[in-house]
Amino acid sequence: MPKKKKKQVKKGMFKSIQEKVFSGISKGIEDAVKKFTVSILSAFFVAIGVLFSTYGTDVFKASVVDTTETLQDLIDKTQNNQELDISNLSFTGSFTINKNIHLKGNNKTILSSSDKNGVILTIENNAQVEIDGIMFKGAKKAVYAKEDSALNVKNSIFTDNQVGIYISNASDINIENSFIEGSSDHAIYISGLIKGKIYKNTLSKNRIGIRLENSSINITENLIKNSNDNGLYLFSDSSNIYKNYLNRIYYGSGVNFRKGTHSTKIYENTIASSNIGIYSVSSADTSSVSAYKNNFLDISENEIIVKDKNSENFYENQALDENDELSVENFGCYMEICL
Repeated sequence: MPKKKKKQVKKGMFKSIQEKVFSGISKGIEDAVKKFTVSILSAFFVAIGVLFSTYGTDVFKASVVDTTETLQDLIDKTQNNQELDISNLSFTGSFTINKNIHLKGNNKTILSSSDKNGVILTIENNAQVEIDGIMFKGAKKAVYAKEDSALNVKNSIFTDNQVGIYISNASDINIENSFIEGSSDHAIYISGLIKGKIYKNTLSKNRIGIRLENSSINITENLIKNSNDNGLYLFSDSSNIYKNYLNRIYYGSGVNFRKGTHSTKIYENTIASSNIGIYSVSSADTSSVSAYKNNFLDISENEIIVKDKNSENFYENQALDENDELSVENFGCYMEICL
């Protein structure tokens, strides 16, 4: 039989095939890189969207020229998740927010009550509201948050109200770097709060600094001074009270916890120039309340008066003398208003 002839590979054919193969691989890698890049960028922009979803970046700036509009008119015109800038403006009356708004002033913005028994700003209907740089004065309740709303107050001033900030059954609050003075009742009154934080505020010349009822909250690094009754008045649960400076609490006590207070920690606070440091009635559940590493200076009656206290939960509290150094540089001192 005649021998079969081997097929001859034409010159350059192998190179052509090699180029096609590598070209296909290169295109596949390029497509994969493009898809990966697109997915990464998509994820990035989604993340940015989530980050700014609370209030968005859109600003509705109130006109200084148009004086016929009330604050309620401006609130109604503001879209959900939008910032309402009312810098340099003043309004008198009672107003309601029931949507997500960032209400922004510049500390020259003043909201006043037309009725000393009225409420200046009511927040309701699950609204998420941020208040920044606004002064509230002359109301029964300056700011009233309720109905599962969320409130963030910062860089604001409350003066000559019955209650500065009143919280009832809200879902979340944050109060920071604000100044509350001259409240005939409470600077801050909180009832039925799920979670929150009160941080680096100055509360001065109020009857009671902060009152908590059935609430869980962190209260830290605040300066509470010149209270006529109590600095902190607690009927709370699962709260942390730490690193606050309470000075000149005249007739009550720095921290007063009552019946219903449990799972609460009171630690590393400084209480000075007051009648009583920490006080509790006999009906309080002291088995789950702990007070430790608190400092007392110039207490006229007793550092700690707690009925039926569990000694294991009260430890390392110390009385200081006038030679001990105290500093409030890390506390609230809003606008440098300190001692």
